[in-house]
Amino acid sequence: YENRIIFLTDAMPNRGELNKNGLFDIVQKASSAHIYTTFIGIGVDFNNDLVETVTKTTGANYFAVHSAAAFQKRMDEEFDYMVTPLVFNLKLTLHAPSYSIAAVYGSPDANKTSGTCMYVNTLFPSPTDEKGSRGGVILLKLQKLKSQKPLTLTLDYHDREGVLHHSEKTLTFKQGLYHDNTAVLKAVLLSRYVDLIKNYLLDTRKSCHDSVTYAPFALLKKQCTLYPPDRDIYPMIKTWERKSCPLIVSEGYHKLFSLFLRHFKSQEAIIRDHSLNKEFTLLQTLAIHKDTSSKKIDDWQEYNR
Repeated sequence: YENRIIFLTDAMPNRGELNKNGLFDIVQKASSAHIYTTFIGIGVDFNNDLVETVTKTTGANYFAVHSAAAFQKRMDEEFDYMVTPLVFNLKLTLHAPSYSIAAVYGSPDANKTSGTCMYVNTLFPSPTDEKGSRGGVILLKLQKLKSQKPLTLTLDYHDREGVLHHSEKTLTFKQGLYHDNTAVLKAVLLSRYVDLIKNYLLDTRKSCHDSVTYAPFALLKKQCTLYPPDRDIYPMIKTWERKSCPLIVSEGYHKLFSLFLRHFKSQEAIIRDHSLNKEFTLLQTLAIHKDTSSKKIDDWQEYNR
């Protein structure tokens, strides 16, 4: 058995809870005494500070529910998965002398420089049914260098008894364009979707609060394939997220959303996963929402004609 505290919350702790002896401090102190915490966010509100603190606290986890049915399922069918940590301090590292890591998706604590693909304080199991297990995926975007050496993945973690485990595996890529299964294809599709949406948010927030200059469509298209955290203005999004801006889809992004929507639809037909409907619907909304009242065009960087 283990001791666990379950918080039911709207995911918006009261002002002052980030201070010493506040909620987060109590959670971390309890963790050091092997008393772990689960947060269940009720409703649609989402607090980045809360979730980030939870993921960095040993034994803690966070879930969001948006309906009575989802709450009942979480507290009944999936209760054991929620309160049973499997391993601690799990670290997955890629050693790839023939490649540089251009981007890492699905792992907030990844470090491209050191090759750390994933670090998880606590790993919990996922529910399994007749279709298998639905969990997360870590996707790496690699850039090939001149040398041709195999990749090595190393895995280190502590079990529930505190014993350290280590394993490694050597990998090589097949020739040509391929994917081993539709799960990989789905991960690639969603990574491109995330890049496009995040770059759109960066540029829209900038045009909402700053002056707007002209950017050719060719440059905009290239910009939206880049990994958003590598952009110079990315650190500013934390302040922009706190402000409200009207929904504006500029001419450049209207064209990009329309093009990507066709690609998304073709890939969805191959993957056949109904969970992609949410992203598809959002793309449809953005593709038809064209702002005609403003002459503002994308301004991801200062550019003169």
